[in-house]
Amino acid sequence: MTQLPQGHLLNFRPIVEGVLYRSDALDHATVAELDYLQKLGIDHIADLRTPQEHATRVPMALRERPWSIGSYPIFDDEQHAQIRQVVGPDNGTLSELYVMMSRDGARSVVDIARYIVSSPTHGVLVHCQYGKDRTGIVVALLLGAAGWTREDIIDDYVATSNNLDTLKQRVAATMFGALHPDQSMAIDQSSAEFDQLLTAVGMSRRAFDEVTRADADTIVPFLQHVEDQPMGAATVLLDAGLTQSELDILRTRLNP
Repeated sequence: MTQLPQGHLLNFRPIVEGVLYRSDALDHATVAELDYLQKLGIDHIADLRTPQEHATRVPMALRERPWSIGSYPIFDDEQHAQIRQVVGPDNGTLSELYVMMSRDGARSVVDIARYIVSSPTHGVLVHCQYGKDRTGIVVALLLGAAGWTREDIIDDYVATSNNLDTLKQRVAATMFGALHPDQSMAIDQSSAEFDQLLTAVGMSRRAFDEVTRADADTIVPFLQHVEDQPMGAATVLLDAGLTQSELDILRTRLNP
């Protein structure tokens, strides 16, 4: 299969060919990009965003494709609105937010695992808005439950850093769009103007830097928390309702 055509998608990559893929949101994906994903055999899109995000951002061009689209929120709309207060050096860290996600979103991860288990010939693509945090935690739990090593899970997570500058621009554009709709993507992130806009949306520079990290130090505390469970990520999913037989099939599918 050829590479993904150059377009809007920033954080797409296969995890297990033909089984599991991850990406940033497909809302603005080009026709060529969607054609490419369809040719990969992806037949289900797992949207990890909140119910409101899912309801308002999934375009008709995506819904008209032959795949199914499901909503698997990792946290709800109220929690999403509180994220800026949860994360930041004066409050919690991104790693602590990941622990919260794994607790509150475990049933959604189980639902995705069940889709993987029940679809032996098709692929599932999971995504949130930027394909970094919610997507990273879901993939980490699935791979951890399947027996992947910590090192391999970290390698997948930090691959997002390959496009981190552009990702930061998109985060800023989303945050500042209503305040600065014409040039929010072009604002120099080292400038005083950028700091002023952060202040206007209630976020400090240090908090912005925290939420846009994608390094090993960010995910390792979360992985340690998961590994402290009796059977690691498998315990998280089993406690959330996955059966042992489903776990066994998941392990087979994610370790071809």
